[in-house]
Amino acid sequence: MTRHRDRPERRRNFLRSLVRYPVLGALGLLGGRLVKRQAGTGPVQAGRKCTNRGICRGCLRLSTCCLPQALMARNVLDRDGPIRPTF
Repeated sequence: MTRHRDRPERRRNFLRSLVRYPVLGALGLLGGRLVKRQAGTGPVQAGRKCTNRGICRGCLRLSTCCLPQALMARNVLDRDGPIRPTF
C-alpha cells in the first residue's frame, strides 16, 4: 500500500527538479553575464561598442580600451599631459 502512495510523490519531485535545475542554471548564467558586464571593469576590445558614448577624456576604461577613438585620444592626451578622469 505504501508503494502506491510514494509514486505520485516521486513523480512530483521529478517534475519539480526537471523545472528547478534549468531555472537555477539560467539564473547562474544571467548573474555571471551581469557581473562580467559591470561598468569600469576589463578592457574594451576592438569591434565592440563604446560604453561612454565616445567621450574618451573622462572614461574609466581609457587606459585599456582598444577602440580606434580611444587610441587616438590616448596619443593626444599623452602629449598634453596625464589623463585625469572628470566626473
